[in-house]
Amino acid sequence: MSFAFENWPGFSQKAFAYLKKQAAKKILAFPKNQIFASDIDDMAITAMKINISNHNFNNIIELCQKDFFSINPEKICPGEKGVVMLNPPYGKRLGEETDTRSFYREIGKKLSADFKSWRTGIILPSKEYKSYLELRLEIKPVFHGGLDIFAGIGII
Repeated sequence: MSFAFENWPGFSQKAFAYLKKQAAKKILAFPKNQIFASDIDDMAITAMKINISNHNFNNIIELCQKDFFSINPEKICPGEKGVVMLNPPYGKRLGEETDTRSFYREIGKKLSADFKSWRTGIILPSKEYKSYLELRLEIKPVFHGGLDIFAGIGII
């Protein structure tokens, strides 16, 4: 791999080699399966598998097709607290048949029961969804693909 700055008049191959060697010493190796990722949708799992392989993350990301409500954090990282990030379905992905309030209330109950003291981030389609979760989260705006959505963040 080469970079355009390597053609600059002041570029020093020797200095660049030294900097790369120093930087390589600071690279941290991740323990195996540092990250657990899941989705209930098989197309999302397929896309994640491709992305994980393309970026050589196979050894640090454990991937499975699983519903959030069936995840037991004690089996993922026994006795430890972690970070749980959720992007639950909303809008068209959730479907018109689903009672949105109840769905998000169940997410809040699951987080409170099984992920106590974990750092949490959850994507919300509007600020009002925070109240459905019944969790103390800070709301931050997120601009995503032309959508104005929100992230609820905090510690459960």
